[in-house]
Amino acid sequence: MLPVLDFDEVNRLLPKKRSVPFDLYFAEMGLPAEAKRKRERLAWALYEELMVAFIYLFEMEQSGHIDFDSLRETVEEAYITAGNRIDIPEGTLIERAAEYAENFVETTREHQGEAYYYSEDRLMFNAENESNGLYNTLDFDDAVEDGFRYKTWRTMEDEKVRESHADIDGLTIPVDRLFEVGDSLMAYPKDTSYDASAEETVNCRCWCEYTR
Repeated sequence: MLPVLDFDEVNRLLPKKRSVPFDLYFAEMGLPAEAKRKRERLAWALYEELMVAFIYLFEMEQSGHIDFDSLRETVEEAYITAGNRIDIPEGTLIERAAEYAENFVETTREHQGEAYYYSEDRLMFNAENESNGLYNTLDFDDAVEDGFRYKTWRTMEDEKVRESHADIDGLTIPVDRLFEVGDSLMAYPKDTSYDASAEETVNCRCWCEYTR
């Protein structure tokens, strides 16, 4: 059990934050201004709705018993509520919410008692990553529907970019082909539909540019 008295104290146990303020996180991306604004709005919606789930998790941890089935339902419902606030298409939203809730529960189960996994830092980190990943999916779907023929993988081009992503930075391929990223195949950054490994998807800040 965590040696803390309330939820607000958890972050003070963390020597270094993984999350970045949302405005800075998305501002650094080479996306159109409107695309950045959409991602930031969704990140805030996820943050606000998932906060309830995080506090629920923390309270269960402090009681000495975590009901993971109930946690999964709470997280999934919060995610869907956030997406509905931003008018995310229902099919994509429900699928993404279920995947996130399952991963959230399994990761929490594996790291019980570690302060980060109950913290606001994790909440912010998840919100910004999920927002980017969800909009990457929507951008890809829109590009296919609109008849774009090519896609180019783009990275942040800084020291945080993992080597496997830097290797394909600027690579342009037909929109219906898959990127070979390390040990994984992806249609676009953070795509998990082809069972891409966590090493290639977690905290990926990349995006695609689509051309005709």
